[in-house]
Amino acid sequence: SWRSPYPSRLNAHGKPKQDRPPTSPRWRSAENHACRSYARDKAGFRKLLQKKSLCPRTWFSLDEFFKDCDWRVLFPVIVRRSQHHQGRNLHFCPDMVGLKEACALYPNNYYINEFIEKIAEYRVFVVSGKVVCVAKKTPQNKDAVAWNVAQGATFKNVRWDRWSLEAI
Repeated sequence: SWRSPYPSRLNAHGKPKQDRPPTSPRWRSAENHACRSYARDKAGFRKLLQKKSLCPRTWFSLDEFFKDCDWRVLFPVIVRRSQHHQGRNLHFCPDMVGLKEACALYPNNYYINEFIEKIAEYRVFVVSGKVVCVAKKTPQNKDAVAWNVAQGATFKNVRWDRWSLEAI
């Protein structure tokens, strides 16, 4: 078969090759690896946030839960597997029996969170220390425990002139 002496401008799928400058950022950089690791390890990220008082009360074992609080009045709580997404591996625990059952599902791989009933949820995007976007999440069912897009929630951009400057 005849072959052209000129290099092909098509990839293996017959699409035009995308030239990438040698200085372009790559997804596999050290910073991005660290960000992806935090995104996957929700319990680890919670530990970091808790040190700065930026998340709801969180415990990483039943022993820690019993030692830290008056658990008789704290229920309900949420138990999550350390790595989770799309509202999966989320257990609403109204009492001690539910808590122990949920924790037993993920030995040494869970965290316990105080339950906070939501009335609204916002996502704030920060780049280089500056807020660049605020999005409001609207659940398909406001009574659901998880307000995930995978379960029907939607995000809508909040115009910058409607941002609460006190909150940001």
